[in-house]
Amino acid sequence: MSIKAIFLDFYGTVVHDVGEVIYEVSLEIQAASPLKDISINEIATYWWNQFYHLFTKSYGANFLSQRQVEIISIQKTLTHFQASLDALILSEKMFDQWKRPAIYADAISFFAIVDVPVYILANVDREELMEALEYHEIEVNGVITSEDVRSYKPRPDMFKEALRLGEVKAEEVLHVGDSLTQDVLGVQKLGIKSVWVNRNNQMSLNEIEPDFMVNDLTDVINLLNRVNV
Repeated sequence: MSIKAIFLDFYGTVVHDVGEVIYEVSLEIQAASPLKDISINEIATYWWNQFYHLFTKSYGANFLSQRQVEIISIQKTLTHFQASLDALILSEKMFDQWKRPAIYADAISFFAIVDVPVYILANVDREELMEALEYHEIEVNGVITSEDVRSYKPRPDMFKEALRLGEVKAEEVLHVGDSLTQDVLGVQKLGIKSVWVNRNNQMSLNEIEPDFMVNDLTDVINLLNRVNV
């Protein structure tokens, strides 16, 4: 097997996700709600369920940007918990984090060493992603966002666009990401080999089995050296 390109997820794989901000916003909602005995976890779970429902229905003519999904899901959460806060102000905390996320140290090493073309594939709006790449001075061969293809992973549209942009075949690519559902499951249906970045030694889902598993992005370099022989 000769790998000619790497498709790389961004949030949760190259940079940290927005878990801390979700906690902070949930804490604000808890403090503003008149309801008694509601937990941070209850708020965050409700918020995520609203977000995920919109996310999974967002496609083609019904596509909603990440910004739209975030604002709507926060507003639904505020309404549910009767919290008199501004959804736009709260959502800006999320957008700020997407623009300036903390980067994993192994990602810095990865970009310094990798010698095949890299394409970023991310479920996020282009503006936030481009600012994050510029913030960390990351240069790649191409960027494809959900906003570009009006579709979110694990739907195939983003992966197909990356194959077209990179002028590569499915068997010539490794897709690297931290999500079993969005990254691993999505590409396997297209015949692209999946690399699951499992930083926290999680158990894989029985119905989703990655082709390769690594602990961090430096392991991807070692994997490339093994398969490109």
